[in-house]
Amino acid sequence: MDEYKATRFPKSTSQASSTKSFAAALKAAPNNVSSQRVPSRAPHFRTIEKFTISHGHNQQANMATRGATTHDTTLTPRSQVLDTGRWPRRPLRMITDRADNAGIVAWRRNQPSLNQMTVSRTVIEVDDKKKALKYGASFPKLEHLGAATGTNIIPKKAQGDHVKLLFWGDQKGIDAAKAQIQQWEYEFGSKSQASAAWAKIWSLTPALSKRLEEKLAEDDRRQTFRQFPPEDSLFAAIGQFQWPENDFRPQEVLGDNYEALDPIRTACSSYIIFEPSTHSFRIMGSNADAVKTALLRVRRTYFQCIARQVGEKRLYLLQAKSMDTGITKVQRLLYQGPSIWDRGLHPVVDGHYVKGAGGTNGAMIGNTPRLKDQRTKTNARTMRDTTIRMLEKLQYYRGDLRMHARFGTFKIMKHRGSVQGGGWSVEDFERLLKDRQFEATVSQEIGDLHMEKHLYDRAIAADKLLAPSVSASRDLSDNSPTYSATFVIHNPDNTGHYCLEVDYKAVGPEFDQCSRKWTKLELGATTPNKLLEIPVIDLESGKAWTLEIVAAQAIDEDRLPSSYAKFAASVDIMRERASEHDISLCFTKYADMVPLVSYDQTIAWTYNLLGSEYEVEIAKNTHASLSKPYTSLVPQGQSRGTIYEARWSVKVKHSQWQQLLGPQATLEIGMGGNYSTDSMTWFPRDFNLAGRDAQQQDGFSNFLDKLEQVERMVRGEKVEREGAALQNVYERLERDEDLDW
Repeated sequence: MDEYKATRFPKSTSQASSTKSFAAALKAAPNNVSSQRVPSRAPHFRTIEKFTISHGHNQQANMATRGATTHDTTLTPRSQVLDTGRWPRRPLRMITDRADNAGIVAWRRNQPSLNQMTVSRTVIEVDDKKKALKYGASFPKLEHLGAATGTNIIPKKAQGDHVKLLFWGDQKGIDAAKAQIQQWEYEFGSKSQASAAWAKIWSLTPALSKRLEEKLAEDDRRQTFRQFPPEDSLFAAIGQFQWPENDFRPQEVLGDNYEALDPIRTACSSYIIFEPSTHSFRIMGSNADAVKTALLRVRRTYFQCIARQVGEKRLYLLQAKSMDTGITKVQRLLYQGPSIWDRGLHPVVDGHYVKGAGGTNGAMIGNTPRLKDQRTKTNARTMRDTTIRMLEKLQYYRGDLRMHARFGTFKIMKHRGSVQGGGWSVEDFERLLKDRQFEATVSQEIGDLHMEKHLYDRAIAADKLLAPSVSASRDLSDNSPTYSATFVIHNPDNTGHYCLEVDYKAVGPEFDQCSRKWTKLELGATTPNKLLEIPVIDLESGKAWTLEIVAAQAIDEDRLPSSYAKFAASVDIMRERASEHDISLCFTKYADMVPLVSYDQTIAWTYNLLGSEYEVEIAKNTHASLSKPYTSLVPQGQSRGTIYEARWSVKVKHSQWQQLLGPQATLEIGMGGNYSTDSMTWFPRDFNLAGRDAQQQDGFSNFLDKLEQVERMVRGEKVEREGAALQNVYERLERDEDLDW
């Protein structure tokens, strides 16, 4: 305390509202109180050590200032993060997946508990030692029970191996929670068959028991910072973050009680409150360094809120190679998607696709090699810059991010105006692609039955383009596939479906589970949200390559209700069916305990592109969509939904893309991603070139060249020398640099 003057929560004075009256107002407010209901004047704090972050014009700041006067520090967020334009007219997305219920609100306001009971500690602990030590005094079973009953249940240390449970919430919810805990006690103590199905009970060694007790006490101390500061508290330092008033109210993205900031409160041992009168967050603690850390994390939380609101970016481009073939008209044709299995195949119309028409004597756009090459270069630059700008915006995005290129059929979903004569002129179609109301996508399947039928055979014969993903494999046909099952599961709280992805790999005669991942989808969605979609359309064939970034919210399985975690543990693969590579058969089995919305199973082969770290994935997928959530799926006929035929798909991605984006899934509140947004990081040069060739090679144009080579393989055409196609384009442009384009 030598360097800092302690600051006391002031009692009632003429200059400031009293802490007592402020806390009393909070306690008297309704359970669903928001920051707008608290008194307009928050308590005033006086301190020598004060830190402030607000939006101004200073680009640098020194947060380590100390002295006899108040130091105000102004920091400006980076422009590329905040370059979001006008907010879309849709509900704002919160950065926390669980809002406070009435019980938690009462506990935050320091209201007394309404009930209590004493139980054996083993009844409420998890059944795994590692998880218990990982979460310390956080009890997932109690958290799930509190969420289900609208209560808050806090365990306190009691004598021996018992804990005292304190309850907040309405009486009906408390009674339901206590009844469930009593049922747990009965099952734990019973010798009936019910207890045999109970999770394995374990006892701690004295050393582990002491360690867990220490974590319980530490957690109890840290949890107090989630509540409002008690009266007459002393603080060594105070920080303040000015929340921008023109974007959105903080409770819209952080929760009515700003519960999204709880990880910062507990990690930095600091109280964080919001002052409506100044539209700022105030951070208070006994350690100046911890307050500084919390202050910067609150600032970065604002960046995370911005990233969470990033809207979908769609950009439609026309391939240059299709513009010198005499195409004068773009026809709109019905697209037939995967057929429905129901005692035979039944065709399904799924939107429209486009295809060019016209003769060699017609008017053409880009009918000279020079204009064609210039369009190729412009497309490459536009795609690269748009992708990098989106990656810059997503550095603070908390969630599961994936980037890949996909080959399929360009489908029109919505457009303005009527279609005259079954299509448009090329000029009108180009204008249509830029219209704000135009919506299109690229099909998940290739969309050509002949190409799909021969895709696997063409892939294993492309030894001049592809290499086995496993170095021990000598031949492309030796590549063993990955077997995947994706379940979309109804979420009872109606905040977005859960998605479970399970992958298996054959190891000899057996199959090992190589990954299991939970995510949460946007409300009303059954697939991850597309944040970026850039199709490059070939009018001659109606096909397109699209570069995509898709996102979903990462979910820790240990934080899910027990029935969902048990369902994930029950998923397994049927070896005999999987070995046949017949995807029309359901090769996964699972317990019948959760409401399924849809189900996908995939067999995927992954190959390396020679001379680079890019990967090509060819996959065979079947999809089953249920008309409403059901708890089981019968894929052979008497299904409770719609099952579609198996179709093939092609994807290209770089091996390090997932390494760069993967940490975003576990990004903590108030932290930012540390990946580089340099173009060469995401689209590097090939490692098989040296000297002048390597220095002159453009990473993104090289990436597009690889897509062209893969497309040739899919079509059954001869594959050119790697890197030859677009390299020739750039050489021609360099020889004619005197033209001003």
